[in-house]
Amino acid sequence: MSDRYIALVVAANDAARAGDFAKALALADEALRERPFGIEAGVAKVEAHLGLGQRTPALDFAERLRDRNPERAEAHYACGKALYSLGRLSPAQDAFADGIARAPGDRLLQLAQLTALTHDPDVPLSELEARAAELINGSADDADALHALAMANELRGDNAAADALYVRAIAARPRHPFAHYNLAMLRQFQAGMAAARPHFLAFLDQAPPSAIREVEAVRKLLKETPND
Repeated sequence: MSDRYIALVVAANDAARAGDFAKALALADEALRERPFGIEAGVAKVEAHLGLGQRTPALDFAERLRDRNPERAEAHYACGKALYSLGRLSPAQDAFADGIARAPGDRLLQLAQLTALTHDPDVPLSELEARAAELINGSADDADALHALAMANELRGDNAAADALYVRAIAARPRHPFAHYNLAMLRQFQAGMAAARPHFLAFLDQAPPSAIREVEAVRKLLKETPND
């Protein structure tokens, strides 16, 4: 890898973290001109497309990236993430499984697969609990597994269990924006805005740049809904 390629990838990732996804995409494309279908720049390009809400272009490129780098777990992860963003859950699960086959201990892939599986009503809760238990290690990293398990319970109608698990996720990592967001949505439905507002506000304080649509929706909701 050339120094210029590495510098462009680093700059693209920095731009994405700052929320400038258009700049991130331009830098990733420039890096790809240096090294066509380089995995690092390719993943950055997919993330930039997703940050811009360009889900179909993200998937189109992710599939090409995977085809050029079939041995790289990161390419399968990028493909799975793009599929998940489009609601194509079964293919996303398969893509994450393909990545895990190449990197069996990759926690990011395992968490991504667990999250995708939570939305599949045919996957029993006991299986999801077993998968989550394998990922929970007594650290702040537990938050993502707990959050996924909370979503699984909520989607299967056990709101009390979901609430408790969202609370555990926040205790493990107080700055977990989507645990706050989902807990707020659940509590608003169950108990009204007074119970939900603190978590909506926490979400707004912590939301990543890619969550612009959720941020706009929450701001509108807070403005229009009284604190009953």
